[in-house]
Amino acid sequence: MAGGAARSLGRAALLAALCPVRSDDPPYFGLYHGSVVLSAEYAAYAELDADVSAIDSAVLSTGSLSSGGPATSESLDLAYGIYASGVGAADGGEADEGDGTGTIWQLANREHIDLPDATTARFFSRYYGMEEWADRWLEAAYKGEETGSFANGTADFSAWSSGQGLEARADAFGYGALILVFWPHVVASFEIAYDGCTEEGGAGPNAFSLGWWDQAVALYGGSEVMSSMSEGSLLYAFANDMSKSFGVESINANLFGKFSDGRRNLVDGDCDAVRTDLEDIISLMLVPLIQGSLRAMQAVDAAGGNAIEDGGGEG
Repeated sequence: MAGGAARSLGRAALLAALCPVRSDDPPYFGLYHGSVVLSAEYAAYAELDADVSAIDSAVLSTGSLSSGGPATSESLDLAYGIYASGVGAADGGEADEGDGTGTIWQLANREHIDLPDATTARFFSRYYGMEEWADRWLEAAYKGEETGSFANGTADFSAWSSGQGLEARADAFGYGALILVFWPHVVASFEIAYDGCTEEGGAGPNAFSLGWWDQAVALYGGSEVMSSMSEGSLLYAFANDMSKSFGVESINANLFGKFSDGRRNLVDGDCDAVRTDLEDIISLMLVPLIQGSLRAMQAVDAAGGNAIEDGGGEG
């Protein structure tokens, strides 16, 4: 099985978990914010872009996004350290807060971060039977083991121990740290914003909802998009990657337009319009996931649909 197909199998595994070339287009964050300035809390969420980028460099760029060498156990160790403690700790410094605060790990553990009755968060937690389903899936990919106590959707990485199997695990972990953690959290944040909408209108009465809406946009775009320096490494960049693969326009222009519409409608207290914006946002955000699934399945199919063979095992 070709190495590219092995990595695509890792991608297919993570996209199944979520779904029971870079673009040169200019960033769109400015279309959303205008004169709105993110608070320090939301800016910190956006700065997780740096952690995802470092994970990308550790495991994905070794085979998936460039022509570098194969993934290694050491590169997976580095990637997991960044996920759990932040890029500073992985570089030999202190963890972001010493307890996982402000890390991708925290976002992946619903017991450690509050998502008040968000439909999407509740759906995944009930399906997998635990709040920390994303963290458990990523830990299994990292360690090369079965996810274990899931109520549904069990994944088994135990046969992917070396060679192409290690490549697939690295790809699953690298893309999973982005897609399994950020996508549900962004959608859930928008849902919480809508649920808190009040028709009284104004930035004051809807301050709670506006905060969650801003957080969702920050987590989608990331610090690089916010500063217009580049497209970064979060879901904004993933959407551009997928559109390039299919030769179609990225969803990002339309999506950031919806971000802007939703924020304006929250300020106006037009909750029915916010609901429509939310539905459109979720529909648009599903497009890159479908594109990624199709791309991964095409690569696996091109290799004859063979399972990974490494060290005598099959995965």
